[in-house]
Amino acid sequence: MGFLNDYQKGYINALLDNQMDVYGHSFYPEIVSLKFCEWLDNKDFNRLINWDKDRRDEIPDDIKAANPGRLSLMLNKQVTNKERLLLLNLLASHYDVKLYSYKENPALKGVKFCGTADYYTEAPKIFRLSKLNLNATLRSIQNGIPLRCIDIMGCHGALLTNYQKDFDDHFKDGENIIFYTSAEEALEKANFYISHDDVRKKIADNAYETIKKHYDYPVKIREMFEMSGLEYLIPKKSRR
Repeated sequence: MGFLNDYQKGYINALLDNQMDVYGHSFYPEIVSLKFCEWLDNKDFNRLINWDKDRRDEIPDDIKAANPGRLSLMLNKQVTNKERLLLLNLLASHYDVKLYSYKENPALKGVKFCGTADYYTEAPKIFRLSKLNLNATLRSIQNGIPLRCIDIMGCHGALLTNYQKDFDDHFKDGENIIFYTSAEEALEKANFYISHDDVRKKIADNAYETIKKHYDYPVKIREMFEMSGLEYLIPKKSRR
């Protein structure tokens, strides 16, 4: 935002702060219109927002405004980044928090950086043995359940996650999943479940059974065929 004036920076920071408190819905597509991007008009800002490493030569020098869709995505990514930093730092001030990532972030204080973990051979063990696994969904994702959540619960891990409407189909807070709606609530839930092993393990057990029943590949592939009208392609012995 270094190319924008102080008023424009303040406006965007206000948008970021307000979205921080809203889960399951991004209001940026309703605000970040072409007219809004034209109000932010700055040649260098526009080029950075529209920049695509795979199509860099296609961006004209005289571009008039930033792309609203790209700007909305960037704002959502920034909100998610702020939320994850806040959550990790808050939880790390009370508990042993380990981060598995390809890159260490100097803004994280007290978080133990563990480097990368192979998703197929190491991550399942991490999911299973961690007392709580944290998920903070990218704010632009308004529908669907992140695969990370399914994998954690499918590995018998306890999941602490932000609320998404799609969880309502098969999950209930405190029974087979743990929801938070703010950083303060995430800490409050962590305090309770880390100190109540039996309750936390019961939630992980219930989550595993839910995944096994509703989210394994045979079930989901069958649903895909049925929803697309191709159920006749399913072998008769698998139509149970």
